[in-house]
Amino acid sequence: MISMVATALKVANLTGLTDFIGNLFGGDKGEAVANKVVDIALAATGATTPEQALNDIENNAEAYSAVKAALLAHEKELTAMAHADTVNARELQATTLKSKDWLARNFIYLFSLLSFIGTGTYLACITFFTIPEQSVRFADTILGFLLGTVIAAIFNFFYGTPPKTPKVKG
Repeated sequence: MISMVATALKVANLTGLTDFIGNLFGGDKGEAVANKVVDIALAATGATTPEQALNDIENNAEAYSAVKAALLAHEKELTAMAHADTVNARELQATTLKSKDWLARNFIYLFSLLSFIGTGTYLACITFFTIPEQSVRFADTILGFLLGTVIAAIFNFFYGTPPKTPKVKG
């Protein structure tokens, strides 16, 4: 039996909603979102197993349309499920800003600043200094992590993540 996440991704791929649904699996709620996507597919197709639902979506135009419409109808619910864990962090920060303790109020800003400085320093070092041949892959991997994860997380925290609109095929 394949995992629910793999099944949900297949449902997304078959319905042309890969970008929309695939973006919901990050974070702590990925498995719950996957279960909900599979439940929606089962209900829309009337299938009793995920494998049967996948087969129906792939081979039956009515099932395909029903699942796609059901997933789009549940867009807000799925998005809310996926992003529920970020609400607490932002509420905590709003409460912390009311604190009288200077370090507590400014910790997130200092942490972000030091992360930016550290990433910039690393970028400057690997750009302007010679890297031993055996370490180039490590340097590339670390740079990708710093730019793609650390810096992106800081921007997402302060400015939020732009809303994703589903790209509907056909």
